[in-house]
Amino acid sequence: MTLLWSALAIGALYALVAALFNIGMAQSGVFNFAAPQTVMVGAFVSYEFVSWGPQISAVLLVPICLLVGAVLGYVTELVAVRPVISRGGDGILITTVGVAFVLEGIAFATYGTDGHRVSVFGLDRGIDLLGGRLAVVDIVLVFAAVAGILALHTLTRRSRWGLEGRAVTIDATSAMLRGINGTRGRAQVLMLAGALGSALGILAATKIHSSFDLGIQLLVYAFVAFAVGGIGSFHGCLVGGLIVGLLQAYTARYIGAEYSLIFAFALLLLTLLIRPTGLFGTRQLRLV
Repeated sequence: MTLLWSALAIGALYALVAALFNIGMAQSGVFNFAAPQTVMVGAFVSYEFVSWGPQISAVLLVPICLLVGAVLGYVTELVAVRPVISRGGDGILITTVGVAFVLEGIAFATYGTDGHRVSVFGLDRGIDLLGGRLAVVDIVLVFAAVAGILALHTLTRRSRWGLEGRAVTIDATSAMLRGINGTRGRAQVLMLAGALGSALGILAATKIHSSFDLGIQLLVYAFVAFAVGGIGSFHGCLVGGLIVGLLQAYTARYIGAEYSLIFAFALLLLTLLIRPTGLFGTRQLRLV
């Protein structure tokens, strides 16, 4: 049960990072490779918060992370997305990868290679549940994944803002003719993803650690979860994240931690061969 709780918690973390990818794809057609780096930034904000100790109220940590992430998302859209989106092609993938490596380089130059565990709000406190040992952060991650993904699904499917974003994704020109400001909506999407990612960094720093390569670690497994669940589906992000979390945990426990990444990519390859759209992805017709 201890292994199962840990697997579900890390899977929930991957699901939430996959949801950050999905926000950009569903609402603006932008795949932001720098999204996991906002989690890394939030983790280091949490680390700095703990370093300051009682001089800063714990209540301020979440708003600070949300603000930092939103600013980072806006800057990413301004410097890495807006200048190249009109040209088409895969330019956005390259520029957002560039942003990701810049952020990783800044973190490396500032904090070095050492990982730092963070303890805030008592999230690292251990408890017993159904015969297994887990931390409070594990429960919070699972509940955050379920509630957060349901909220994002509802927001993007039921709200006017969500429908406008989907219209831009499907046909930006037609959406513009209907009075929808695609540039503003895209900036809002990246700001939302950045804010949520930075806040998620509080949980990631407690569950894993805050280190310069945290974003890259999350990127690999979250991308597998994103592809397995199905691009465009928030429910797929949740299911894919839990599958990858379980696969990673049980592979590490019974075969070896060094094989976890191999099995994750094997799962990705198998999914692409059998069902390229993912478990919950849908096929679309395109006129040629």
